[in-house]
Amino acid sequence: MDSSGAAPNYTKELAAFIAGLIWDDIPDAVVERAKYIILDGLGCGLYGSLQPWSQIMVDTLRKLDGDAGKATVWGRNVALSAPHAALANSTAVQGFELDDVHYPAVMHCESLTIPAALALCEQNGGMTGRQLLTAVIAGCEAGPRAGMCMRGREMLERGWHSGSIVGGFASAATSANFLGLSPEQTEHAFGIAGSGASGLMAAQYGAMVKRMQHGRACQNGVYASLLAVGGFTGIEDVFEVPYGGFCTTFTQSQTEFDLSALTAGLGEDFETMRVRIKLYPCVGGSHSSVNTALVLKQREGFALSDIAEVRITGAKAFVDHGGWPFEGRNITEAQMNMPYSVAAALADDELTVSRYTEDAIKDPVVLDLARRITVHLDSDAPIQGGGERISIQLTSGKTIEQQVEPAKGLGSPPEHYPVAEAVEKYRNLAGRVVDASRVAEIEAMVLGLDELDDTRDLAALL
Repeated sequence: MDSSGAAPNYTKELAAFIAGLIWDDIPDAVVERAKYIILDGLGCGLYGSLQPWSQIMVDTLRKLDGDAGKATVWGRNVALSAPHAALANSTAVQGFELDDVHYPAVMHCESLTIPAALALCEQNGGMTGRQLLTAVIAGCEAGPRAGMCMRGREMLERGWHSGSIVGGFASAATSANFLGLSPEQTEHAFGIAGSGASGLMAAQYGAMVKRMQHGRACQNGVYASLLAVGGFTGIEDVFEVPYGGFCTTFTQSQTEFDLSALTAGLGEDFETMRVRIKLYPCVGGSHSSVNTALVLKQREGFALSDIAEVRITGAKAFVDHGGWPFEGRNITEAQMNMPYSVAAALADDELTVSRYTEDAIKDPVVLDLARRITVHLDSDAPIQGGGERISIQLTSGKTIEQQVEPAKGLGSPPEHYPVAEAVEKYRNLAGRVVDASRVAEIEAMVLGLDELDDTRDLAALL
């Protein structure tokens, strides 16, 4: 209840905040974080554009759009309609497990916000760099709040791809803010996006559709806002509706979601600051185990041949979302599978994209070690994350055990944000697609976005 005794309306409050968010409302630190989020997203998207699933998608969408598109497909000399470009570029950003993660919400923001903003920019005659930053930040505020409301890890336990389920709200918020929707129109955009939510986590075992689930959420949000501009209505109070509403339908009881998370700290405590850069090209749930295994190997000095077995324990979502025995079916499975990623890291003393190719995932040394790495349920581990442990038993009989520490970038506090590593990651990824001078030009333009008059200049470099 508020001071008047009325029950809070979380959907309307969030919609009003997104519709009213302007440049002057955003702290400098949040703006700086958003620049690196955008830089990282563009690097991930350019590299992701090379992957076969991205190529198939773009070729298919191009047949549908013909030559009528205005929005750039990154890494390709192709233009599509804004919703299709958002779908294609979002799929590329999420297409190699390199993009960001908002850990409490269990979702990726880059793939949901940047493709939506740039596609609409080109479709609708441009936007300034400040408008782009504001729109991306709007999405990085709405999406994670929806994820925390729905307790993303618990959604994973039920088999939903949590980020793609709540991702439409991030894209809708970015799109609504850029398009200048009123609070009422933004609420309708949320109601349309919520009705279109989807994403099954079984895709993690190897299906290409895993790569496009955030892409569909991004496209969903773009469509939602464009329809709302035209007067199309969505479900009002979409988060609160008791029957058929977003929260009640994707959960099984009132205790499985927290509506207050939608608006807690709005305008003061920015969720954008909790968006983390990923430094390994695998599912975020594996990063801390990978990092801890590398630290233990360096500290203890054991060789690969000294390892008898590795045992990792954690909560149910941790086990389900990466802990199955690796079968070596394809790259998607390898990137989502914790035993493979930990084995590959221990084999190389690092973990890079080179370990995720059709040839690399068949390496008999890594496969042999992956079979000796098992992931187990710890019923005492907190469901919202933390408490994972890794135990390495050596052939000598010695056992090394340690609680898993958050990997830098993934769970590190804001003051430890890996700026240098983020820039180096961007340069490495983008440099595989465009020449060095363009890599530098994109970087300079993104880090100077607050002075850029027209972000179509940025889109043209992609």
